[in-house]
Amino acid sequence: VDEVNLHSRAFEELDRNGDGFVDLSEFQASMEATGKRAGKPVSFEAVRKTFDDLDVDSDGLISYDEWMAAQLRIKRRRLAREAKRETRRQNQRQSSGASTGALGLNRGASDRAADCEEERRRVQRLMQKRSVSFLDECPPPAEARVAE
Repeated sequence: VDEVNLHSRAFEELDRNGDGFVDLSEFQASMEATGKRAGKPVSFEAVRKTFDDLDVDSDGLISYDEWMAAQLRIKRRRLAREAKRETRRQNQRQSSGASTGALGLNRGASDRAADCEEERRRVQRLMQKRSVSFLDECPPPAEARVAE
């Protein structure tokens, strides 16, 4: 399943009243249901903090643009963490005398950074169909950049 469609469907499920926005009560109901299914109760403080993090413009509503921008930030952070882990593994192999190949230590990090940029462009093309430009407001984090 395409990630953009998956995140779009998740937003639609959060938006219980169908007004195109997720308010705190809709978000809280969903978070509490998810916590209950996982056997991990969710505090109102945790719900509120997460909601406030997603509500970038602080209007008390999470818009579709804010939701999708958050999903992209989450993916970028995950890719950056994976790149760091790969670089550490390669450094460990090098320090133990194992060969890292002709491309050197940045191969794994470089591949993941390219994957992240490719995903960013793909999501941007899809979102332009919806006349949305939130991606311009989300520069890649410094940890995702790879020195060449």
